[in-house]
Amino acid sequence: MLKDVAVHRRLVREWLVAGMLGIAIALVAGTALRTFVLGAVVVPSRSMCDTVIPGDRVLVSKLVVPRHVDVGVPFTGVRCAFTVQPLRSLRVGDVLVVRPPAGWIENPLDRTAFLVKRCAGLPGDTLVFDHDVLMVNGLVLRLPAHAVQRERPRVYHDHGAADTVIVPAGEYFLLGDNPGESIDSRMHGTVPASAVVGIAAMIYWSVEPAVSTEGGGVRWGRIGRVVR
Repeated sequence: MLKDVAVHRRLVREWLVAGMLGIAIALVAGTALRTFVLGAVVVPSRSMCDTVIPGDRVLVSKLVVPRHVDVGVPFTGVRCAFTVQPLRSLRVGDVLVVRPPAGWIENPLDRTAFLVKRCAGLPGDTLVFDHDVLMVNGLVLRLPAHAVQRERPRVYHDHGAADTVIVPAGEYFLLGDNPGESIDSRMHGTVPASAVVGIAAMIYWSVEPAVSTEGGGVRWGRIGRVVR
């Protein structure tokens, strides 16, 4: 009888240890996933129509930007800092998710939001705006067929932006695929590399923007689309 009780207690302890270990691993894995691999943002405006549109929920890949990590070893007071290098460099044409730099967002309540814009220029690139055409290092920037600017071209520099721009070192020039309704680098200048969170990877959920307290309908046809 005593032997059975001891065995039972040992099994309970093993199950508790295994459960706590499983929870710890899940928490660490979830934190690592959010930190290094994926995030999610909601598209609030029409500036990137029809690549992404208001109501789209977009997964963000963080594997293309360096991640600076500073962690502490429990109960030791020891800290470990290191940088995880990106899998590849950012490219012209990538749809970037960035933290809005100072001056980009007027409403202080919106400054925790993220911007979704297309990368039109890398550090050192020369951009030439010629009416509705953008040349990057002498080559025409061709947007995907679903971009509003491809379907219904608008003059790029009607906001008074310079005809020729050289992107500074460590900065990126961002544009909306719908330039007539986009606040971007034409008005506010380039954004620092430190503001880039990652690239928009895929639409995982999409609903019509709420026009009443009942909310909007699900746009099933947009779910699962890769953002290009």
